[in-house]
Amino acid sequence: MREKVAADVFKNAGVVVSHTAFYTLYLDHGNLYKPEDGSADFIEGTFSQNDFTKKTNEDAADWSDVENKP
Repeated sequence: MREKVAADVFKNAGVVVSHTAFYTLYLDHGNLYKPEDGSADFIEGTFSQNDFTKKTNEDAADWSDVENKP
């Protein structure tokens, strides 16, 4: 949000800026994670459930969507 507002301020002042826009994102399924520092490198054999805090579907004990990524 800050980037859009700042770009509008600069544009109104006559500065050349990149195009920006607001958007709405809808997620209708899937797990969202907040990986801890250093845990999102996806090196085979290094996955640990403790490193990935679920932000959605917390009750489901299933991490296969990140565990099985190549």
